[in-house]
Amino acid sequence: MQWYNVAVLTWNLSPRRADIPARAAVFLLTVLALSAVAGCRQDTAARLLERADRLFEAQQFNAAYAAYKQVLEKSPKSVHALLRLADCSLWLGDSETGLAWVDKVLRLAPHSAPAWEKKGELLLAWRKPREAIKALDKALALDGQMNLARLNLSIAYQTLGDNKKAVSIAEQAVDLDPKDPEPHFRLAAALQAARRTAEAEAEYRRTLALKPDHRDALMSLSRLLVVQRSRLAEARQLAQKRDNLDPGNGEAAVLAAWALYLSGDHKPALQELEQVARAHPSNFEAWLLLSKGLNDMGLKDAGRKAAAMALQVSPRPPLFQGVPRQPQK
Repeated sequence: MQWYNVAVLTWNLSPRRADIPARAAVFLLTVLALSAVAGCRQDTAARLLERADRLFEAQQFNAAYAAYKQVLEKSPKSVHALLRLADCSLWLGDSETGLAWVDKVLRLAPHSAPAWEKKGELLLAWRKPREAIKALDKALALDGQMNLARLNLSIAYQTLGDNKKAVSIAEQAVDLDPKDPEPHFRLAAALQAARRTAEAEAEYRRTLALKPDHRDALMSLSRLLVVQRSRLAEARQLAQKRDNLDPGNGEAAVLAAWALYLSGDHKPALQELEQVARAHPSNFEAWLLLSKGLNDMGLKDAGRKAAAMALQVSPRPPLFQGVPRQPQK
């Protein structure tokens, strides 16, 4: 260690005429001082890592990203920090940068199952499901108990339209950990994509039995019931519960209002839709359904205005991304 070499050099350079006890005392003090400095450096890296982890758990991903980079200044080969940088990149929507961080991990630890899983997850987010499958298969070959890799593998096959394979892999995930709600939710989504609606509904209900406030399951089951136009009162309750947990962009509130509309309570439902649309003006679905409802009620002018708003905020296909919605003057 460098600090020890400095201490030895101090011993060698101390006056030869000094007695041995004095030289030994100088050497010992030098060792203690330099080791304390090294310890402070290590403590600093550890404290930075703890701080970065707290920011990550609080979902402050921009701040966490900066903090993990500080960790790397102290400890460039910290696999934990590198993987968390990849995670932050994923949450921030920058899969390409995330892949660069994961590749650094794989150069340090080529047999790291978590790194291969994270690479698959990032490739999936980057809409490269075939490449994602290769990385996720590698993760499972290294660690067959890694259910997260299995869940993402199911998503990758579903993305490719292989719903049968997606269902099969999700079933394996459920078998591996039947008390975890996430495999049940993944299986429900795969079954729904395969148009096995009754089985999908059962799995959504199993998810909620294990985790009653599972936000995605609440939304998915509510939407499934609305599409089927069955148990609309329950569908509305599920959507309202989801909205209470996290209003987000008003998606759940729109679903709750539409369930009410389909139940026959048109006027209060349209009032709710209008409130949601005005509270979340970028919500395309709110304006679209409001337009449909108003037209059904014979309110054509109001329906056209809502349709115009829906068109203005509608999602754009990739070909038109970056193209102004209104002609520039």
